[in-house]
Amino acid sequence: SDGTPPTETPDSQPLGTVSIENVREMVLSPDGTVAYVATVDGFTVVDVADPTEMRVVAREQLLADHADGPLSGIWDLHCDGDRLLVAGPANGGRDSVRGFGYVDVSDPADPEVLAEHEVEFYTHNCVLADGVGYFTGGDLDGSPLVVVDPESGTELARWSVVDVDDRWGELPFGMVNLHDVWLHDDRAYLAYWDAGTWCLDVSVPGEPTLVSRVRGRPLETLLDVANRRRERTEPPGNDHFVTVDETGDLLGIGTESWAAASGSTGPGGIAFYDVSDPAAPRRLGAIDPPPTPDPTRGGVW
Repeated sequence: SDGTPPTETPDSQPLGTVSIENVREMVLSPDGTVAYVATVDGFTVVDVADPTEMRVVAREQLLADHADGPLSGIWDLHCDGDRLLVAGPANGGRDSVRGFGYVDVSDPADPEVLAEHEVEFYTHNCVLADGVGYFTGGDLDGSPLVVVDPESGTELARWSVVDVDDRWGELPFGMVNLHDVWLHDDRAYLAYWDAGTWCLDVSVPGEPTLVSRVRGRPLETLLDVANRRRERTEPPGNDHFVTVDETGDLLGIGTESWAAASGSTGPGGIAFYDVSDPAAPRRLGAIDPPPTPDPTRGGVW
């Protein structure tokens, strides 16, 4: 109840560990035998076929020859078949180059960088699907989804909530922040912080179209918020992470929030929606967050 985990029993100890510094994200190969790890200044490839004997088989950097390289702030990557998309930096600031790498991992121990590209936005999260990269466009007007051909670097499309109603652009980035994107078949799900979660049809990647707004408060309500700095911290809102199950019918939306001050509302939970008909999402239920003795950003998250 105080945020301290119970003592672990021997049966719950890890099967194995491998020492890698600055781990931010890990994704598995389709067969589950290889792990690709985002390590801030590059990515690391780990053989996990035997989880009791995991071993690092490769380490790579991107845009190493760039005047402001190598690419740093790498918090996210995504694997699709034998291709890997690695992007950064995850947050704002212009201390380093912004960009991504497109990598052939058909031989995981010898990854081949097929392309490296500099971009004008930073990427908090990205997805690779059928040879197309989908990026959160940090620092761009409207915080759009940016769709790119990762091999050529050609931008195929942008989509933002501002395209639906330009009044979204009157709200600060802290409230209208495309934080995550997830793809399943021809549907893209976008976690837009206080602007809620949206579903797009990306059957034609260069022409994303709106299918539905899964959830979120009315724009008029958000425009009337007086303390917008506080609003971007506390629930409701703060849609942070989205994913669907293997069928694509069950959508989970994770909330990232804190108490702005002692006694105010704090962490959010995980909400679930039936999106078997993506044009008519239906809320199913939620998992409440565990308790914490101090729900502020300086306390126990």
